[in-house]
Amino acid sequence: VESGSTQVTGSEFRQIVYVHAGDDPFKLVKDAMKVIRVHMNTFKLLDEKSPPGIVDKFGWCTWDAFYLTVNPEGVHKGVKCLVDGGCPPGLVLIDDGWQSIGHDADGIDVEGMNITVAGEQMPCRLV
Repeated sequence: VESGSTQVTGSEFRQIVYVHAGDDPFKLVKDAMKVIRVHMNTFKLLDEKSPPGIVDKFGWCTWDAFYLTVNPEGVHKGVKCLVDGGCPPGLVLIDDGWQSIGHDADGIDVEGMNITVAGEQMPCRLV
């Protein structure tokens, strides 16, 4: 078990992982979530609640398109391409580039965005 922090350590863990087996991946996830929900009692399943209407809208996240290089021209061009292609987004999430991140070896006061280039952000942690 890894916490991702030198500050958070432990030698005992009440619960860390659940394994469920099956042939149908969609049924597998649903069945596993039912078991975990009963065990943890900290959340409701989708069919136990009403999702907000926004889930029925097609959304476009600029992080997925630009990673660390979100810019106004790219956002405009991306939305225009989606509209022109017949798939207008119902919402656009303009991401500023994943807030503050850093590598494990970095101090927590180091602004990771200044030392990280596109592609290297994946092994980083939010600060």
